[in-house]
Amino acid sequence: MTIDQLVEYANKKFAKNTIWEALSQEKKEQLLINVQSKRSVTKTITEWLAEFEDEDDDVVVTSSVVPRKYKEKYGTEANCGDDLAQKIKGVTPETPEWITICKANSIDPGRWSSLNNGLQRMNLGNVLRGRVARGEEIDITI
Repeated sequence: MTIDQLVEYANKKFAKNTIWEALSQEKKEQLLINVQSKRSVTKTITEWLAEFEDEDDDVVVTSSVVPRKYKEKYGTEANCGDDLAQKIKGVTPETPEWITICKANSIDPGRWSSLNNGLQRMNLGNVLRGRVARGEEIDITI
């Protein structure tokens, strides 16, 4: 059975399931690819939908790829909340503090220039955390 055939079958089978209906075509295909090797696609999808519904009665289906447990852990701050994250919060490649922190720690300020600001800050934080974990000194004086 092809993925298109599986999607068509699942669309008929789960037509009245609001969670299934809220999924994008791409998400449905991804789910079906994951369960295609199982013995019973219907049972596997039914189990997945039941688990999804059990997580929260007020389920809101989004297109986010970030698992709920990480959203809960990191909240709306978009960082892990440690001292380093708090210190570099708001520091972006457009701010003078970015250059100061990078140069003080011998890091090329343009190292992650192909990434968006949030990912650049995350990478900077990870490099600095790695240095701390290895017992190296870092300078985040702004």
